[in-house]
Amino acid sequence: MPRFVVLFTVCCVVLSAETGEAQVRIPPAEPPVGIRAYAIAFDWQWMTASETFDAVTGSPAVTGFGGGVDVLRIVGNLFARVAVTSIRQEGQRVAIAGDEIVAFDPPIALEVSMLPIEIGGGWRFAPRVRPGARPTYSRVTPYVGGGLLLVRYRETTAFDEPGEDAPVTFTGATLFGGVDVGIGGGFFAGGEAQYRIVPNALGEAGASAFFGETDLGGLALRVLIGFRR
Repeated sequence: MPRFVVLFTVCCVVLSAETGEAQVRIPPAEPPVGIRAYAIAFDWQWMTASETFDAVTGSPAVTGFGGGVDVLRIVGNLFARVAVTSIRQEGQRVAIAGDEIVAFDPPIALEVSMLPIEIGGGWRFAPRVRPGARPTYSRVTPYVGGGLLLVRYRETTAFDEPGEDAPVTFTGATLFGGVDVGIGGGFFAGGEAQYRIVPNALGEAGASAFFGETDLGGLALRVLIGFRR
């Protein structure tokens, strides 16, 4: 057999093998979904109904704590969130006397409790992870987002009749933005600002009706500590 025929045959076999290998090659996998779990070490909210809360609790702001989970890299830098905050504030019952608010004498102690539940998502401004590459985190990562806000509200006194202090759940929305800073080993610390809107939750009676305040939302600032991967 002529030499050039042998050479041609060998080249065809090699090319055929490489083509077959290319056909079964698996494309690089997309970056895996990540988790950002955190404790809300401190949550401070300046209430939209500031005059109402100042009259009842002695302060236009409330504080709380809680926790949440963000599911990272759903698509690109898109994330989903579920978070819960527990807020409790001590105060006293007040009454309307003419054109002013007065406290009962003797005072009637009152506890105001709120449980904001966030269900939403947002976008992290992090370096995009290439398919097949291992996710890495920049030391400082800002993010923005928003979502549905459910607020479970309750007022309790020692003189409430059975069922009188039953909690009521109101629906609103939240917009937020923040930044987390890596502190090593996958752990981070962060700060976040939120604007919460909970319309038509107050204003039917008492101090809130007197001041004409109906929104149970406000501007919140919080400190986060958690783990991400």
